[in-house]
This record gives sequence, C-alpha cells and structure tokens, in this order.
Amino acid sequence: MTDGLRQRLGLPRVGSRWPVAAALGFQSLGSGAALPLFFVLIRLRLDGSSTLAGLLMTVAGVIALPLGLLGGGLADRFSAKAVMVVSNVIRTVGYGLLAGADQPVLLLVSLVVIYASDTAFWGANSVFVSQVAADDTEEWFAFERILKNLGVGLGGLLAGVALAAPLAFLSYVLLLSAALFLVAALTLVPYRGHLTAVAAPAETSRSAALCARILPRLLGGRAFVGLVVFSVYLGLTDYALIIVLPANLESDPAVSWVAGVALTVNAVLVIVIQAPVLAATRTWRRTSRLLAACATYLVAFSVLALIGHVPNLAIVVIVLAATLVLTVGECIHSPAGFGLALALTEGPDANLRMTVYQASWTIAGIGGPLLIGALIDLGYTTAWIVFAALAAAFAILLQRMRHHLSSAADNA
Repeated sequence: MTDGLRQRLGLPRVGSRWPVAAALGFQSLGSGAALPLFFVLIRLRLDGSSTLAGLLMTVAGVIALPLGLLGGGLADRFSAKAVMVVSNVIRTVGYGLLAGADQPVLLLVSLVVIYASDTAFWGANSVFVSQVAADDTEEWFAFERILKNLGVGLGGLLAGVALAAPLAFLSYVLLLSAALFLVAALTLVPYRGHLTAVAAPAETSRSAALCARILPRLLGGRAFVGLVVFSVYLGLTDYALIIVLPANLESDPAVSWVAGVALTVNAVLVIVIQAPVLAATRTWRRTSRLLAACATYLVAFSVLALIGHVPNLAIVVIVLAATLVLTVGECIHSPAGFGLALALTEGPDANLRMTVYQASWTIAGIGGPLLIGALIDLGYTTAWIVFAALAAAFAILLQRMRHHLSSAADNA
C-alpha cells in the first residue's frame, strides 16, 4: 500500500509492528466467533432457562470485575504487553473450559476466567497500543477498531454456521476461539519494537475515595443523570444482536444462520457508514441526533417483534433490514452521546464525571444478561417490544433534557 493511499484511509504505517497488528486481528476473530454463542450455549447447558443463564453471566461479571482490574496494577509493575499475553493465554483456558462445561459451577468458573481476562486485556491494550503507536496514535486506534469490526464480521459468519449446525458444533467454535487467543499470545511474545513511554494514571485508590465523597455532587445535574441512565439503555441494546437475536433464532436451522450474518453486516456497515453518517448529522443538535437514534431503535425493535409471526423468508428480510436501521442508529448516537458527555463533564470534577459516565456501560454489561434472560423467558416478542418501548421512553426523556442544557452543550 502506498503512503498516499494509507494516509487517505487514515491507516497507520505497520512495518515492523506487524506482530501487534496480527495479534490484534487473531484475538478479534476469536472474540467475534464466540460472542453470539455464549448465551445460547449456556442456556442449552442449563436446560433452556434464559433467566438462569443471564443470572450466571451477571454473577460471573460481578466476580470478575475486581479480578480483571488487577491487570492495571500488573501492567504498571511488569508491562502492558506481558498482561496482554498472559490475558490471552488465560482466555484460551477459559474458552476451553466453557466448551466442555456442563454443570452450573463449571460454567460459572469458566465465565469468571473469561470475563476477568477480558477486563485485564482491554485495560492493558489501550496502554500498549499507545506505546506502540508513537506519533500515529489516532491512526492505530482507528486501525484497531477496524480489526475488531472485521473480527466480529468474520466471526459472525462462523457463528451463523454454528447456529445452523448440530449443537455439538457450538463447542467446536469455542475451541477454535481458544486456539485463536493462544495464537494471538504467541504472535505478540517475540515483539521487541520500540515502546513510547506513556504517562502513569492517577492513583486509583485516591480517585475512588474522592469519587465516593463527592458522588452526590457529581450526579447533581438532571441532564447528566439523564444521559447516564440513557447510556445504560444504549449498553443494553448491544445485546440485541449478541444475545436476543441468536437465542430467538437458534431453534430453527432454516433461519438461525442469519443471526451470525446480522453481526457481520453490522460490523462491516459501521466501518463503511460511520464517517458519512457523522458528516450528514454533524450540524444537528446533539439531543436531536440522540432522538434520531431512538427513532431508529424504535423502528428496528418493533420490526424484530414480528419474528415468529411471519414466514422464514420474511424473517431473513426483517433481520437484515432491522440490522441496517440499528447500525445507522449506532453510528448516530456514538459520537453525539460522547460529545454531550464531554460537554456536561466540564469543570473541576470533569475526570470523575467522565468516569461515572463510562461506568454506565459497565452497569449495562454486568446487569444486562440477567435482565435480558428474564425478558426472553417472558417471550421473544415481549423482549423486543420492551426494547422498543424503552426507546420511546428515552426519546421523551431526551426531549425533557433539552430544557436543562445550555446551547453550548447541545450544539456540536
């Protein structure tokens, strides 16, 4: 690739840093292949209880969170690269255990191992990529996002095949993911390239104590509280394609494959349409963009509620069309929500306010499986309708938020 083309595409110069790019690619493919199979496999191993499967995933997330955060301290003591390598090896063990686990305790242990190593990996990954990137940090993070989306896209195709195949094939895909994590670790081990020093983060214990002391003040603004709650909902919508859709379709091999294809379509579309969508909506008020995102979710989830009530061909069309609409909504809300969060966190407590905002995604990630598992046990149509109703409710919330926002905060 010529330098001119590389610069136009916003990609970094890889060169001798190819082991880093290869490792990121392997681990992205491993995650992408396993992601839509987690809930389906665990539910099958628990005799079909979606609520119990969600509860198990939520409990594992709660247990794993503090364990994973230890990775930050280990990265400071040893190196971010070492934590990434060890995390991928532990992921290999976790996915291998999950592939063969058939008892609740074994499933819980497997999930804790996977979640803890995931948290440690991503905590060290940001530091390591910054060290590797040197002068083209933004290009490297953009490149990493492309690799992640490609991994989810290719993995989604593989997961689609697994969902349409005999049930034993689900375990084989998890074993393949385990192997890809091991390859990622081994690819990264020999890398000896130059690493740029990165400033050490503030002391975690002091920040946590300070946050606990002034949390009531941090949540004093109605608009900020509304945005945090709205972000929890946005985090839950991520599970629509990862948990609800595969579980909804897995019982019918004639259409189960389309759940994996939907993930692929979503991953590829984000790469293709993010920039055009941002350019088309940049002049809109931030709340207007978030309202538009709510409208896309309302339409998409309402359409997905028709699954089970229409012929198979119509299901395929509905899923692909809804995925397109959901992806447009994702591309609209992502920059607008982050921009509004930055605008609302200005001031002496800016860093801690931003930490509270980011925590909303963690809350959705931990509590989401239990909530969604319970909704699925009430019926898939009910689950989709609840997602759609929440989109409408948050549109009303956003409309009310406008009265508490300054013009500077609401305008890009």
